[in-house]
Amino acid sequence: WCSWSRSGWRFVALFSMDVSEHAPAGTPEAEEARRYLADHPRAERWNGGIGARQLAWLRGQLAAAARRGERVAIFCHHPIVAEAAHPQLLLWNAAEVEEAVSRSGCVAAWFAGHHHEGGYAERAGVHHVTLPAMCDAPVDGNAYAVVEVHRDRLELHGLGTVPSRRLPARLPRP
Repeated sequence: WCSWSRSGWRFVALFSMDVSEHAPAGTPEAEEARRYLADHPRAERWNGGIGARQLAWLRGQLAAAARRGERVAIFCHHPIVAEAAHPQLLLWNAAEVEEAVSRSGCVAAWFAGHHHEGGYAERAGVHHVTLPAMCDAPVDGNAYAVVEVHRDRLELHGLGTVPSRRLPARLPRP
């Protein structure tokens, strides 16, 4: 995971398979995955979660962004709200992560994939954009987008099966 800031915006990239069956053996994340799957026998094993260390880091990034008056855009493979994707495809700890995102008061958008059809929802002032999968685009078509960053909004210029969107960004709460 990583972040960078530019022109009043902080961009955060997360690793949503941090806690999963693919976590390296013997790591805290592998143990978190084992416990999660034991407690949630119906969990989809192709999904994963944000581990405790990464979630603490994310909370720190959001707190720093809020202190600096930055707006935040987050990029993560898994969506966190069911309105923007099929519920079976959400991050294992979607509710916990979404709470951190909503409480921060500075996140403008959560960009995800994983739900091949794509989707969109706005919740608590955060735009949840799930991009359609490139692998499902028509043979003679495409599916991608370019995000144009402005002081007060994000403009998603979709190509192929990705719809274009104008995403107003609220001012961060102090």
